[in-house]
Amino acid sequence: MMSQVVAPDDEGEEETPADEGDTSGDDDDEKITDGDTSPANDDGEELPKTATPIFNVLLIGVVLIVIGGIALYLVKRRRHNAAD
Repeated sequence: MMSQVVAPDDEGEEETPADEGDTSGDDDDEKITDGDTSPANDDGEELPKTATPIFNVLLIGVVLIVIGGIALYLVKRRRHNAAD
């Protein structure tokens, strides 16, 4: 036997079954899109692409410095071992 959830009406006069799948509501801030992921401003116009690759460049620079440091360490170690 299945129990039914009942939610009171706004006025409290009548009780109606609550719909668990009901996502409708007064949430105007949630907008459903048709799959278009391009950002838009309030006027509906597409926003300019202002992103810069600074963090990608920074990451590449750090990786190159680490690789250079490891190479320098290995070369010095090899020269030190060859001298002994």
